[in-house]
Amino acid sequence: MILLYAVVPADATIPDLDGVAGRRLEVFRDPTAALVVEDCLEPPEVSAQTALAFAAVLNQIAAGTPLLPVRFPTSMPSPEAVRDELAARGDGWRRRLRELTGLAEISLRPRWSEPMPGDGQDLTASGAAYLRQRASQARQLDERLSEMKAAVAPWSKETRTLRATDGLRIAALINPRDLSSVRRALAGWESDEPGRRVEVAGPWPPFTFVDATEHDR
Repeated sequence: MILLYAVVPADATIPDLDGVAGRRLEVFRDPTAALVVEDCLEPPEVSAQTALAFAAVLNQIAAGTPLLPVRFPTSMPSPEAVRDELAARGDGWRRRLRELTGLAEISLRPRWSEPMPGDGQDLTASGAAYLRQRASQARQLDERLSEMKAAVAPWSKETRTLRATDGLRIAALINPRDLSSVRRALAGWESDEPGRRVEVAGPWPPFTFVDATEHDR
């Protein structure tokens, strides 16, 4: 099997690296784009540890070239299948690579040291009252997420709201040079309401922004 890592420009140079299965990375090239792959003797273990190792390899590649990360553990059965995929999708990948050149992804996760107003379940409420309470909480969270997006809007090219295991987060596409400005803007957002803060992670390759569809600004 051939494990896919990333789409890179057709003329990209990548570092000499081993992949998560211990084999040297290879590059399949087309006039439009290229795919970084690992020809594995057997499928790699699907675990959190291996996924982190996969991300570390991507970060090393991204240090020297724009890339579109491929979700782990996407694979293809043969070199012919890789070449067919490049021929079919290379033009679109080349356009997206140009759009993402010089940009990286950061993750913004809001937190509160105390419950938001109205948070928590009123065990004495009727079914209708409980639903109204939940709807009010959802609106408050949406408002705060919108405020966060507005705070980083001067530096973000795209944003997407994502559901995480412990709530919602925002993925933002920025120039890494602007990260300090983004942090200062978010510090202002935090100071607008006691007890709230935002966790910022990244920058890293634009995992959330591989395609140009279904994003919100």
